[in-house]
Amino acid sequence: MALGLTLLAGCGLQRHSSLFLYEVVSSEALSVVNRAELAKLWAPLLNSYSQIDPGMKLEIMMFSEERITEELRRRQARGLGPDLIVISGVMANDLYAKGLVRRVTLPPYLEQALEPEVLGRVRVPGGYSALPVARAPEVSCFNRARMPRPPETLAELLSQAAAGRHVGLSLSPLGIWWSSGSLGADEALARLLTRRPGDTTPVAEADRRAIEGWLRWLHHAAMQNRVNFFNDAQDVNEGFLAGHLDWIPCSSLSLKRLRDGLGDRLGVAPLPTGPGGPPSTASQVRVVAFGLNSSPLQRRKAMDLVLLSLNPLVQRALSLSDAEVVPVNRYAPPPVASSATLKALVRSQSYVKSDALQSLALSSSDMRRISLVIERVLTPLVVGLGSTRQATEQLIEELPPR
Repeated sequence: MALGLTLLAGCGLQRHSSLFLYEVVSSEALSVVNRAELAKLWAPLLNSYSQIDPGMKLEIMMFSEERITEELRRRQARGLGPDLIVISGVMANDLYAKGLVRRVTLPPYLEQALEPEVLGRVRVPGGYSALPVARAPEVSCFNRARMPRPPETLAELLSQAAAGRHVGLSLSPLGIWWSSGSLGADEALARLLTRRPGDTTPVAEADRRAIEGWLRWLHHAAMQNRVNFFNDAQDVNEGFLAGHLDWIPCSSLSLKRLRDGLGDRLGVAPLPTGPGGPPSTASQVRVVAFGLNSSPLQRRKAMDLVLLSLNPLVQRALSLSDAEVVPVNRYAPPPVASSATLKALVRSQSYVKSDALQSLALSSSDMRRISLVIERVLTPLVVGLGSTRQATEQLIEELPPR
């Protein structure tokens, strides 16, 4: 790391300058995270960078995922766009396709060091739409005061509900995708989602049975008095924070907010396994995209900062700062012995498959259309107004949405 800092110091970087960074988060996170908290998250990286450029400041602004496209168009048209944009890999690809961020390349040594799966999510012809810096896997969150031991299997989850614990599940794609792996239906669903428009090939009977088995479990779970289904993850998180729920699936990116609300009562564990195997855990890749309005000096500073963030020691420090993310550098193994939460994140990350929902090269608009189909098909099922057979046929007919 010291050698890397020494080399960067030879770039002739000027002091007392700023880089402008946009942190793009969900609407839910935007309402509870402030700039001071974001600055704390970036502190390990900035502390390292200050050795070569003590005067450099990072000016942070926050935007919701829903607003970022409009904001970039408006600000970049006036030459006031950001130098760096921290965002999900899916949205970085969308912004690149719209010409709102610039393509970047990586030195060969870093391409070899980074996880191929995360690089693949942002690869575009001739380079990358952004550079990955961290992974945020989905886990389960539970209230230790009411549920001392988290369920390790789907059967234990329903047993805990029968014993009086309140379970919250979301009908959003990410909110229930994990359970399809535990029931052996994730690969069948992946094949369904990646069918080409106009493909009339019949769905394999084995895939049909797998999907119906998954829906049957969801229907059975919904019939339990203390298993509650919600439209989106925000409602699930709010119910958990309010004390109405004892166990929920949750993104590691929401852990800070949940920890602020529950303190030591917050427990974190991998999602339950099932008869079909481990959960098909989703893992959001947080990436840094590069804006269009930077001066040559700002571009160089921005790239140096991001390259430093990929250094194994800095990656380790970032994972320890709030124990909410997992490194993307293969040579930065997370120190799991230092944190039970980090241990749960690493275990959950090991469940991520190459065909997981986040890895299907689906755009943000694809995800919105899929979400509408999921909600339309599964809502009647979980309120007892439809059969699993009907829901199976409807999913096969409507996925992927055109």
